[in-house]
Amino acid sequence: MVRIAIYLVFALLACQEAKGQTSAERDSLGRLLFERRDWQAVRQNSKDAMTQGFTTYAFVFRLALAELEQGRWVHAEKHLRQAIALNPIDKTPVALLAALLQKLGRTEEAALYKPMPFYMQAGIEGGLKLPNTDSLGNLGYQGAYLKHPIHASASLTHAFTRLNQKVYWGDFTQLQYYIAYRQAFRGGWLLTLGAHFLRFSGNILFDSSQFNNGGDLVALELSKQFGPIGLAPQYSIATLYGRTQQQLGLKLSVFPARFAAVRYDLNPMFNRDSSTSASALSQALHWFPSARIHFALTHYVGNGYNFQEQAGYLVNNGINLTRSRWGGYIEYGFHQRWRMFLLYQYESGTERFFNFDYHYNSVFLGLKFQ
Repeated sequence: MVRIAIYLVFALLACQEAKGQTSAERDSLGRLLFERRDWQAVRQNSKDAMTQGFTTYAFVFRLALAELEQGRWVHAEKHLRQAIALNPIDKTPVALLAALLQKLGRTEEAALYKPMPFYMQAGIEGGLKLPNTDSLGNLGYQGAYLKHPIHASASLTHAFTRLNQKVYWGDFTQLQYYIAYRQAFRGGWLLTLGAHFLRFSGNILFDSSQFNNGGDLVALELSKQFGPIGLAPQYSIATLYGRTQQQLGLKLSVFPARFAAVRYDLNPMFNRDSSTSASALSQALHWFPSARIHFALTHYVGNGYNFQEQAGYLVNNGINLTRSRWGGYIEYGFHQRWRMFLLYQYESGTERFFNFDYHYNSVFLGLKFQ
């Protein structure tokens, strides 16, 4: 007990001595820790200094570097912006912020801080949805996308997809084209305006006039990152498979403070047509254990038709009603610019005309260039 008491006394004295350090002493210790690349100690020293009121450029910038080295992207972004505000002349934090935003996929915003060389992102993907009933045949899927800049802080995304399936009421093909304009603004705002065009055709054994055109939609999303929390209100209007509807949503993205490489997305949605209203919830848990690897678990549940996600890029359902969907995703970067992914989904739904329940087991493979 005596030894414990002595240890506690010394610990308290050390704590008081640390709190009493001057700015110069803190700065000297911070530079020493920085040279040793002891990032946890650099981070703690900078935070302690700022708690004492020494919110200078040196402490803030070293804290940002420590957060970057430890993979705390959201906190690194916050402190890099703070460092830029404290010392606009030094272009190092500006360049680091641009690189970080590009790493996080916010290329348009990154271009606001540093001119980017011409960049392009492209990919191809394909797969099968396998039903548990002979009434619904295997559904084939093929897709490709291209993203390119149109000026410094804006880009266009094009996506082409093809679905084909033979079911008890006919053999159909659906072609889809999606285009999205993304514009970044100072302060972390990102505007996305998307449009999706679906064309449905095939040898159908009944009057399918309400389905022949598939449908069209326009979607709007405005997103902003507030430290570890991102918010994105959403709106869309669509005419799909003979049904005109409007949809409202709010996407919430959270980077938990203690788990730097984890992100959780939650997206409640509500839609309404001339006579009915419905709701849906989409959520995803992402894990980035390294720069090369990305894991994700996804879940969707809804009680209505044609809910759209990702600014109108993903249209749930179609003719039938998708009630729930679970998914597992893994992506691996095997080269500096090349990545591949595997997606598995288990989907439960209700058939539109005879109201029987069904399940799909789906597997998709894809290749990305960026």
